[in-house]
Amino acid sequence: TPAVPFDDYTDLVENRDDDERRSDALLWFENTGVERDESAVLDDSDAHADAALAVFAILAGDDLGNGWEHAALPDGDTRVARNRRTGQVSAVKPPDLTYASGVVALDGTPTQRLWELSLGKRLNHRQVLSDAERREYIRDGLNLNLVRTSEYVKPYNSADHVSVEHDAALLEAIHEQHDEKPSVITTATAEAEYEDSDAADYVADTRHYGNVLGSNELRQKRVGAVIGSNHYGDDYLKRWGAFAGETVDRNDAKGADLSYGAFGNDVLRHMREHETLQAAMRFGRDGNGAVVYVHTDTLPEWVPVAAEGRVRRTWSDGMREVLTEAQHREEWTTAEIAECVSLSTRQVREHLHRLVDDGVVSTEYDGSGYVWRDDGLHRVNDNGAVELEPVADDELGGDESAEVARSSV
Repeated sequence: TPAVPFDDYTDLVENRDDDERRSDALLWFENTGVERDESAVLDDSDAHADAALAVFAILAGDDLGNGWEHAALPDGDTRVARNRRTGQVSAVKPPDLTYASGVVALDGTPTQRLWELSLGKRLNHRQVLSDAERREYIRDGLNLNLVRTSEYVKPYNSADHVSVEHDAALLEAIHEQHDEKPSVITTATAEAEYEDSDAADYVADTRHYGNVLGSNELRQKRVGAVIGSNHYGDDYLKRWGAFAGETVDRNDAKGADLSYGAFGNDVLRHMREHETLQAAMRFGRDGNGAVVYVHTDTLPEWVPVAAEGRVRRTWSDGMREVLTEAQHREEWTTAEIAECVSLSTRQVREHLHRLVDDGVVSTEYDGSGYVWRDDGLHRVNDNGAVELEPVADDELGGDESAEVARSSV
């Protein structure tokens, strides 16, 4: 607009520190406002309805020192964040609650500061159920049995971090344990990595974080898996920090030791732990419950865990060769297997000893060498060695299901 003393975007960015021009522009905005102008879009295809908001943010932004700027609009509620590297401007615009006599925000996994930023109101946080009551509700009310199968955070938003072979071993073990293919909730990245992989052979269907919130599509699914955790990247946390006027920076640690400071850690917990629990609670919502394997150590601390499991290791190509040959025999020597595979005698012996440790092969030394015997090779997972504690997954009775349904409503 001609009233703003800058010729174009480049002039604005390069000269916004000119005190006189900046003061004139801010005074104009103070008098005119930064309301949306939808009509401008009809007249010019290059226009943006929120151009005034973006210009104001560039002029009024405070540098947070982490590559982001913060600005609060004259209305006092709208918060704007600007990425100094990309130039992208984002805004949180609270709804108009002028005629509301009160505001109630309901959330099973709330982050109060994010609610307050989104609504533009101060909220009193009241936890309806104690932690003990919440545990009882998940365990006895919903009949939800959560099995933790990893001691690692497993952020799955990068293809480089998705352990397809590891996950395939777990999914195969779940399938064998329940004689049913699990439905899986994971990241969109992992969904793409599973396609045309061994993991896809043991999955009924997949969904991804962000696309299941509030969904009841899996309400009758009795076996599920939540694999990997969410991490949208550092800029996601920094942007929310900029909305709040907080500087968010990460430390040099990874996994459970990763930290972004007090406010940043609240956002991290919301993005990671809360989404993991919300995903796990998508299963068995008809009141009959489910067994859900959680392959990330990001469940909130108060959540009850019914059992534990672990993927001890995945099979190498060499182990797969040894297994293929051994499964055709009842008894054999090391040399007999070595003659049929592309491994040395020593490597074959090492693989067979691992199978002894797994309890599926027995052995004895007869004076001239080891003799090996099949002691349960039919139980061997095609993808790796997995330990899963048994979990009772009895369905609730009709009266109990009805009671849970009434409670849920």
